[in-house]
Amino acid sequence: MSRLPKHTHEAERMGESTVIKYVVKRIVLLLPVLLGVSLIIFSIMEIAPGDPVRNLLGPDATEVQVEQLRHELGLDKGFAERYTTYVVNALTKGDFGNSWRTGAPVWDDIAPRLPVSLRLTTFNIIVATLLGIPLGVYSAVKQNSPGDNIMRVVSTIFVATPTFWFGMMLILLFSLYLGWLPPGGIFVWKGYILPVVCTSVVAACRIFRMTRSSMLECIREDYVRSARAKGVPEKVVVYRHALQNALLPVITTIGNTFGGVLGGSTIVESVFTLPGLGSLLVLSIKAKDQPTVIASVTFLAFFFALVMLLVDIIYAYVDPRIKAKYEKAE
Repeated sequence: MSRLPKHTHEAERMGESTVIKYVVKRIVLLLPVLLGVSLIIFSIMEIAPGDPVRNLLGPDATEVQVEQLRHELGLDKGFAERYTTYVVNALTKGDFGNSWRTGAPVWDDIAPRLPVSLRLTTFNIIVATLLGIPLGVYSAVKQNSPGDNIMRVVSTIFVATPTFWFGMMLILLFSLYLGWLPPGGIFVWKGYILPVVCTSVVAACRIFRMTRSSMLECIREDYVRSARAKGVPEKVVVYRHALQNALLPVITTIGNTFGGVLGGSTIVESVFTLPGLGSLLVLSIKAKDQPTVIASVTFLAFFFALVMLLVDIIYAYVDPRIKAKYEKAE
């Protein structure tokens, strides 16, 4: 039984330690990113028109009631003091404050809704990837064929289609007219079908277009021509040589699409009445519920940053040249 040389094992250990150091470094850098996001949202909520105290008490409230509630919410303090207190409590105690709309701790409102949004986004990305990459490869290999032309036209239409309109058309067709699927909710597994189709079709079209464009560049390279000249089977040429080198921009597109789908959950969850983080965000923005809005957006930004970190790690395993750059940077 043959054994790998000693220097090979050492190189593998060095590569793993390099990736671990890189991951730890990126996780540490998440803190200033999240602080920046929270500061931006805090500032936007501060300058947005409307008085949250008046929204909560109604137009018939007296000035005494308004000032009392303003004091209870801490709105009689300065911007810097309120933001500093919020950040310190969040970092040291995990306390994101109480919802101005419900009075309950913000985390109690977010906790049951966050899994719904993450589950829906994960389903969307899986379906979009399974559709987009194979169709993009086929379209590139069969360039200018009738199938390629049809898929390009269809993808252009869906990319330009507003998500809320597409969702309402799906409800009208499959729920109201045909009666096959429920119009919303997640109480049965069928409730996920229409929301996933609504978002994943558009996301698949984006992944399809990037895969096709990247594959067209790779299949024209010299190494692909050389592989074909040597008699390598076409499937091996396409999927092992061309696709592997075309995956980098596709992986980036998938990561960005995850962020877009997660951020766009506000629209999908509102159309299909899903009890997710997006629908909570819409309600909180309407009520100017500052603690809930800041915490919701911060959590969305956190998961998006984690996905982009995963994308960078996948880069290192798909393209050894990137892993070599990490090692040189040490």
